[in-house]
Amino acid sequence: QTTATTMVKTVVIVMAMEAEARPFIDHLKLAKNESAFPKKFRAECYSGQDPASGIHIHLVLNGKCHLYGVDIVGTVGGGVTTFAAIQAFSPDVVINAGTCGGFKAM
Repeated sequence: QTTATTMVKTVVIVMAMEAEARPFIDHLKLAKNESAFPKKFRAECYSGQDPASGIHIHLVLNGKCHLYGVDIVGTVGGGVTTFAAIQAFSPDVVINAGTCGGFKAM
């Protein structure tokens, strides 16, 4: 049985690469959330709300390397970004999604 107190209200989706996240951002019509994290923190956040369910969705990325401009990947970046997202949004569900190197342009 589902009640108002047990329903999922906020979801955080963690992804490392912008290329793998872009289709989700576009499909869910998420907007860049500049105020989600401190300015010096490299992680990026895209936020929105599902109109059918009212669920708040926050897709977070680890950000870009300040030296080379490439996506930050790996367990350290993912762990820090996930921790920051949990602190910022207190989500009911955290989804770690990605392609693990299997992304291929079609």
